[in-house]
Amino acid sequence: TPRVVLASSRAAVMARITDQEGQALLPDEREAQTRCAIQEFRADCISTVEDFSRDAVGWAKRAKAMVLSKPEVRRALAAASKASFIYDFASDGLVSRSLAESGNPIWACIVAGLMILPYIIMTIALRRSGPAKLSEVTGLDVQLCRHLWPVVGPFSCLFSDLVLNAYYFTSHPTTAEAFHYMSLRSIAELVEATLQCCFQGYIFLRQANPAHLFPGVHGERVNPLLLSSSVFFSMYASYEAWSKLSRYASYHTGGNKLRFLAKMQELGAGLAPSHFFEELAHHHAVTLSLSWFKTGMNNELEKLARAAGLSVALSELSITQLDMADVSVIPALDVALQDFLNAANLARFEMRGTERCHERTERKVRQMAKRHPSLTEVHMQGVDEPVLNEQLAQVEATPLLRATKVQDLQALQELPQQE
Repeated sequence: TPRVVLASSRAAVMARITDQEGQALLPDEREAQTRCAIQEFRADCISTVEDFSRDAVGWAKRAKAMVLSKPEVRRALAAASKASFIYDFASDGLVSRSLAESGNPIWACIVAGLMILPYIIMTIALRRSGPAKLSEVTGLDVQLCRHLWPVVGPFSCLFSDLVLNAYYFTSHPTTAEAFHYMSLRSIAELVEATLQCCFQGYIFLRQANPAHLFPGVHGERVNPLLLSSSVFFSMYASYEAWSKLSRYASYHTGGNKLRFLAKMQELGAGLAPSHFFEELAHHHAVTLSLSWFKTGMNNELEKLARAAGLSVALSELSITQLDMADVSVIPALDVALQDFLNAANLARFEMRGTERCHERTERKVRQMAKRHPSLTEVHMQGVDEPVLNEQLAQVEATPLLRATKVQDLQALQELPQQE
């Protein structure tokens, strides 16, 4: 449009005038003007507040990433999650017992029936993979396990809940099957927790009976503290189940929840443990165990690599339990390394496996490390020769680049003039 053309022409003329004025200045005057501009750059009040706020947010994110990476914090968070799950289940049982003792057997049976609902859902969801796993564990014939599954399925799921929550009380499951079973169990909690929250909330209102809106409740009342805590934990379980379903579906199936649930019915066959995605995005140091990685799972490894490449919190990455003897893994690993080593703040990278690192993979890591903006330490299985970062070495050898990297304004001003 004419207005855009006029504005562009005016900008071009002003740029030429500014350039001519700059050329007319003496070298010393230009240098003094440049130093003055550097000193006054974003020195006003609003810019100072903006810069301080941005630095404070960045510092908070880095501090959060470092805290979440501490082993004791990770154990505490895992234990808190398991304790919440156990208390939610136990409080429902206590509410049901209190209702039965207070002379409300129908309400007690409804609460107890809702407690059984997740195991019915799990039995239906695992109708294909469950009998095969039961046959593997017990040694019984698969066909026999399929016939027995409708009866033994709920008890098998209950037993699995008790064992897995006790064994992994302070950690994430180390096997993909166990992780995805526990994830599916928590997602199944969505239905039960939502119904429990609604029904127990109704009981709470009936007992409180504000403005005498409802008929009086027969018998003794359930402890209000127990009932309110049970409602609260049911609300939290419902929120956590929906949040987990949404997050995990976005990691594995592009947000398609139905496709993700279909994969979960096979105990997550072909999927990586989902917690690795969250750790790569939010933790300072991550140990990525690839014991679950098999031929045909290249897509999952590439998704994890992309998550690492986009992370601004990741500073230390260790890839362990990699089957170096499997040659078919090498092409997928080489593609994934391109993204793993693209993490902007990655300072330490380690790769350990069953055998010496493949030469092709070693060359790939060395090539990527040469120009990395922050990588200073690299370790590979069976490789003794150090991996050098030529870009950082050049920065350290050049005073101007070193002062710029650490944002040392005083050092920049004191540097001699360079041609």
